[in-house]
Amino acid sequence: MFAHKYFYQLPVELEDVGTQELLGFDVDGNNTYRQPDKPWKIRDSASAGMWNLRLSGLRSRAVLISRYSWPPSDRRRQTLHLVDQYVAKGYSEARCKAVIRDLIY
Repeated sequence: MFAHKYFYQLPVELEDVGTQELLGFDVDGNNTYRQPDKPWKIRDSASAGMWNLRLSGLRSRAVLISRYSWPPSDRRRQTLHLVDQYVAKGYSEARCKAVIRDLIY
């Protein structure tokens, strides 16, 4: 529906990019969230701000996965993979899991 040429009104124009990506997901029968593929796409753990603010990107990405990934049985795996990326960036695994606890348990 979102990829339909006439879904959006002017001045929005869809460009065919030749992939199965749509709104941050790979859509190919399954909806798989596209994980951050560059270190700069995850906020640095040493940046200024409260922990909830620093981990808001994790929370929002995990919410997208929990709502839109398909099949539902794959949501937990995708979310935990996202947590692993934040841990690799220097965040505490316990703190990350606390932020998304209600989404994976």
